Amino acid sequence: MQRGDRVVVLTRFSAWSEQILVKKDLVFKIPKEMSFREAAILPIAYLTAYILLFEMGNIKPKQTLLFHSAGGGVGGKIT
Repeated sequence: MQRGDRVVVLTRFSAWSEQILVKKDLVFKIPKEMSFREAAILPIAYLTAYILLFEMGNIKPKQTLLFHSAGGGVGGKIT
């Protein structure tokens, strides 16, 4: 990565700050075809869903999952 690259950062705290200090393995370059808006949702909605399903829920292939309800950025698309 180079100074000035568009990046998304995984952080536990201070996500709304203008500047933060994180380890380089938590910084990911945003692909050219992805908007800042799309990149911003990854650490919030996608990782939240992933952790709940696979880490906490321990869901495995060929298992069935019933979503009783969903909220926030999980499972929705704004058009």
